[in-house]
Amino acid sequence: MYVLAASDPPLALDVRHSRLYRLSPAELAVLGLPSPFTSEELNAVLGAQFPGEALDAAVRRLVDRGLLFAVRVPEREPLARGPLTRLELGVAEDCNLRCPYCFVSQGSFGGPRRVMSWEVARRAVALLFAEAGDAPLLQIGFYGGEPLLNIPVVRAVISEATQLARERGQEVRFDLITNGTRLDADLCAFLRAHKVAIQISLDGPPAVNDALRPRLGGQGSYRAATAPLQWLDDYPLVQGRATLTCANPEVDEIVEHLLALALPSVVARPVVGAEGGLGLDEAASARIVAGYRRLAEQVLAADNDEQAARRAAPFVGYLVKLLEGAPRRVPCQQGVWTVACAADGRLYPCKDMAARWEYVIGTVWTGIDWERAYDAGRGLLLCQQRAAKKRECASCWGRELCQISCMHVCLEPKGDAAGEAVVSGWECAVQLGVIEAALGLFDALRERRPAVFWRLLQQATAGEVAAPSVLAGRAGE
Repeated sequence: MYVLAASDPPLALDVRHSRLYRLSPAELAVLGLPSPFTSEELNAVLGAQFPGEALDAAVRRLVDRGLLFAVRVPEREPLARGPLTRLELGVAEDCNLRCPYCFVSQGSFGGPRRVMSWEVARRAVALLFAEAGDAPLLQIGFYGGEPLLNIPVVRAVISEATQLARERGQEVRFDLITNGTRLDADLCAFLRAHKVAIQISLDGPPAVNDALRPRLGGQGSYRAATAPLQWLDDYPLVQGRATLTCANPEVDEIVEHLLALALPSVVARPVVGAEGGLGLDEAASARIVAGYRRLAEQVLAADNDEQAARRAAPFVGYLVKLLEGAPRRVPCQQGVWTVACAADGRLYPCKDMAARWEYVIGTVWTGIDWERAYDAGRGLLLCQQRAAKKRECASCWGRELCQISCMHVCLEPKGDAAGEAVVSGWECAVQLGVIEAALGLFDALRERRPAVFWRLLQQATAGEVAAPSVLAGRAGE
C-alpha cells in the first residue's frame, strides 16, 4: 500500500493489484498509524479526532479495499507457467545510426555486426506456434539494432506467420521499433496492410534529435526519420517514441514537438543503462519528473477531448494497468510469456537479455530448455532467479506499474566489453515520480474528464473496454 497524502483528495494505491482509491480523512489517519495495531490502540490514538463509528467504518472500508489486512498480508501465489505467446526477433544486430546513449552498443550488442538468416527466423516462428498451443492471440516483435537493415526477413516472417495463424484459426499481431530511416512507400504499404504497430524513434526537434541520433558518418537523421510520415498519414498504429537523457530531459516540450508532426500518439521513456555519458543525474531526473507533471496538467487543461487524449498518450500504459486492477501475469512490461531470438538462433527470456550468455535458454534448433528458463517449484523465471535487482524491486511500491522495459536491466545493463554502460540509480527515482503523476492524472481524468479517460482506454485496448453507464472511482467509491 502506498499513500499519496499530498494529493487532493488523498489517494492510496493497492500496490499488488494496481487499484487506486480516494481516502476520507479518517481513512488517511488510520493508514498513517504504524502497524501492526489493535482496535484499542486505534481508538486511543485517533478517538479524540474521529467518532468511534467513523473509525470502525474507515477500517471496514480499508479492509474491503485490500489496503488494510488482519494479522498479515497473504503471500502471493507462485507464478504459474502459461503458453508462450510472444516472440521477439532480433533480426539485425547492427544499426545505421550511432546514438551515443545506446545500451546495446549501437546495435551490435557488444559482438559482431550481423543479421538474422531466414532459416533462423523461420524456425523461431515455428517454435512460437508450437509453444503457443491453441492460444487465440500471438505476438511477434522485431527489434535490433535497426530491424529494417533486414527487410527481406521482416517481410518473410510477417507473411509466414500470417499464413500459419490463418490455417490454425489464430490471430497474430506484429510490432516494430525502427529509427524510420529505412522506411519507404512500398514498405509502409506492406506494414499497413498487415496492421503492424510501428514505433519510430525520435528524440526531439531536429537539432536535438540529430545530436543524439547521428548516422554512422555523423550526419543527422531527423529528416530521413520523419520523411516516411507522409506514407503513414492517418495510420492509427504508428507512434513516436522519444528516449529521454540528461541532454533532452524536457519531456513535455518533446512530446509537443512530436505531436505537431501529426503522429497519432507519442511515448517517452527515460534512458536506462546509457552509454556515452548520457545517463540520468539528479538534475535531469528532476526535470523529467517536472515535465511529466506539466504534461498531466496540460491534459486536464486542454481545450478539447482530442487534444487531451493525444497529450495523455505517455500515461496510457499506467492508466490501463490501473483499470485492470490485477497483478502482472509475468514480472515484466510485456504481460505475456515471451521468448527472444537473437540473430544466431540463441533464445533468451526477452530481448533485454540478448547476448548475455548466462541467460541463454535454448536455440531454435533444440527448443526452449524449460527446466532452465523456469523454476516450476518456486514459480520464477530465469531473470528472477539470477538478478539481484529483482529482490530490490520486490519491496518497491511501484513495482506493478513500472514501465521500465525490464526491471532486471536497471542493475545489469548491456554495453560493450569495457563496461561503459552506467546505471546511476536515478532511473528508478524518475519512474516513481512519473508513476505518482500518473496516479494523480488517473484520478483526475475519471472525475473531471471521463470522456477522455474512456477514450484513451478504448484506444489502448482496441475497443475491448467499454465505458460503464456509471463511472467508477468517484469520491467515496
